[in-house]
Amino acid sequence: MFLLLQISRTREGAGALLDAGLMSAVRDSILFRADPDLGISIPSTSTDAAESTTYVADSVITALRTYYVLLSSTLRVLLSTFLSRGAQNEQIQYLACSFLTEYRPNMVGVFKKHAGVSGKVDQVLRPLVDECVRCYTGLATLSGFVDFEDQAGLDPGQDGGFS
Repeated sequence: MFLLLQISRTREGAGALLDAGLMSAVRDSILFRADPDLGISIPSTSTDAAESTTYVADSVITALRTYYVLLSSTLRVLLSTFLSRGAQNEQIQYLACSFLTEYRPNMVGVFKKHAGVSGKVDQVLRPLVDECVRCYTGLATLSGFVDFEDQAGLDPGQDGGFS
């Protein structure tokens, strides 16, 4: 991922990543289809429940950490690629807006996790969740996603009071 991030930092590198199918690779990875707000209960079926619960909890934290490392790294590469191509580039704004629209449930799940809606975030995961929030916020700002969502929510014939 570090190599992709370095490549994405130049205009030419960002163009090459997009031409090579970065967006298709992201879609094919199904990384953004997972629910980051997934609540996982930890069973205790062993005779030594405390040891078993600790092992399962550690395994869950390790799996979640791996997920958030991949998620934050991928978001960072996308944001860097889009910014390198230019914040005023309409094609980039469209790609970012399409990405956020398609993976909105993942974005909402990350924001909910960050806000602690589904419980406290483990201290090991906190920096990774924070990085995901920063990247999603950057993508939303770059693409004008909030304005797009506001416009998409208007009924036909309404102009939002801007007559």
